[in-house]
Amino acid sequence: MPIRAVIFDLDGTITQPFFDFDAIREEMGLRRDSGPVLESMKKMSPERRKEAERILHFHESEAVTQSRLNAGARQTLEAIRKAGIHIGILTRNRRSNALAVAEKHNLKFDAIVYREDGPVKPDAFGVL
Repeated sequence: MPIRAVIFDLDGTITQPFFDFDAIREEMGLRRDSGPVLESMKKMSPERRKEAERILHFHESEAVTQSRLNAGARQTLEAIRKAGIHIGILTRNRRSNALAVAEKHNLKFDAIVYREDGPVKPDAFGVL
């Protein structure tokens, strides 16, 4: 069976890693070893979560501004597209951030699954 689609992560795969999640956790008042940020935020009170969302959105906006493609990313995507293979992105990013990164780097994806779409990675939702 031929490959019909390839799904990539965005941060750290297509783009160079930017987020310092330990620093983000600390800024939110979480322990460094408290686990994934989004899952930790679900356990917060509504007031605390609102502040944590503000902090996360600030860092996500900075990530767009500072975004740089990984070496070979554009060439890899172009080769995949030339081979007639669809390209998808599965990200824990917000829709607006993922689209801004794609626009900034003039990247075209056939599908993007954002955190607003449903359960986030590592849940299988995005791949399915």
